[in-house]
Amino acid sequence: MENSYIEAYPSLSFDFINKHPLLKSLILWFQQLGNDGGINKDKHGFLIGFIDAITNNLTKSRNHFRYSDTIKNFALSLYILGGKSTYEFIRLNLPGSLPSVTILNRLISNADAKISEAEFRFSQLQKHFDDHNLQYAFGSEDATSIIKKIKYDSTTNTFNGFPTPLDRGVPIKEYYRADSFDKLKLWFDSDDKSSLLNVHMIQPVPSTNQNIIPSPFLLSAYGIDNTDADAKYVRAMRLMSGFFGSLPNFQIHQHPQAFQIKTTSHWPWFYLCEQQLLLFFQDATHLVTKWRNRLLSSGLISIKKTTIAERKHWYLPDSLILLVKQKQLPPHVLHVHTFSSQACESIFRNTRALSGIYTTIVNFTVHDFLRRAQRLFLLNDIKFKQLNDDPVNNFVFPVHHKHRKDRQSSFTQSQSDIDQIDIEQIITDAYHEAVDMLDRLEILNLLKEKRVLG
Repeated sequence: MENSYIEAYPSLSFDFINKHPLLKSLILWFQQLGNDGGINKDKHGFLIGFIDAITNNLTKSRNHFRYSDTIKNFALSLYILGGKSTYEFIRLNLPGSLPSVTILNRLISNADAKISEAEFRFSQLQKHFDDHNLQYAFGSEDATSIIKKIKYDSTTNTFNGFPTPLDRGVPIKEYYRADSFDKLKLWFDSDDKSSLLNVHMIQPVPSTNQNIIPSPFLLSAYGIDNTDADAKYVRAMRLMSGFFGSLPNFQIHQHPQAFQIKTTSHWPWFYLCEQQLLLFFQDATHLVTKWRNRLLSSGLISIKKTTIAERKHWYLPDSLILLVKQKQLPPHVLHVHTFSSQACESIFRNTRALSGIYTTIVNFTVHDFLRRAQRLFLLNDIKFKQLNDDPVNNFVFPVHHKHRKDRQSSFTQSQSDIDQIDIEQIITDAYHEAVDMLDRLEILNLLKEKRVLG
């Protein structure tokens, strides 16, 4: 076989190989991979494909360069994380290794990840759940300050950066569509610019066979101008009541009686109705985190692992515990890490981190956020697939040491452990502990003195 191969390629002789150190190094490396029984081949699968793409493309004209899906995902990840300048520097100095920026922009535009202001992406959310075998999720809402600036979006023929009006509590999509210069002038003369960006995030709950917590999904984002605290709360209540009342108008599967919460009649502290389509509760994780950080800064307490009962004592909603005990929800929904507004905080932080190297402005406008959030969605989708797919041809993403365990599902409680929880006893103990705490702080006497207790 060796003789026939050499006859087919007469220039490929031992002298030829020895004259080209790169070819010799590649042969020695592949011999080592073969001697290791294929272990390192799986470990370096992406590297092998990367080198193969370079060598194949260099034998063709530039117009005939071809790249595998793995190379394209790597290129997209590098482009999103490093920016255009970094990507072009690497691509130009490694000919044939990476596709052009034009190809990447085409991949981004064709990925069905376009995010328009005030659009609720239920269709994309359903596809995201189907692709990753997901069923349950927690939703959160939060706002952050932004740069007050109006920008034109040519893809939707609308202007981003004006405060989005509500229709019975629901943000109006493409309200600022440019039909005439007179209307545009009227908007600039009468409407203020958005000072805040409001986002709605969906944090999927991992399935029982998944060890990785899926990345949060951006459901909607739009500009607002609520600077007054009372106005902000009124707007939030209007949004909740109007938005969820309009769910039938969106492409989303729902059940008229999603949850049947069965309780005992002697629970005067439980106010929920038996039939619940959706469950709402305060972001206690966010509040407890703030308390913990302030206490830790003074060195007063230390972090410890807690059981389900201890977590229930502090911030797990009664309704979730009941639904898991009644087998209507899987135990994984009690993973405390997932139900909080940290998904909103994370996308704000990550979007600001995508600022280019030639700018000193870390904040963004509404238009900037929508464009960057689209790329973050593609990046998170690539990361999740890489973590859950076969390790061959996978590439590794850097992870900050503070976030190494954030994506790992550490939930270990079984259904039998949850079945043994006595909710009534936990609530009773928590009530007495709260009373004792107020009594020690002499707050009860003050409440009685001011006739607050009745």
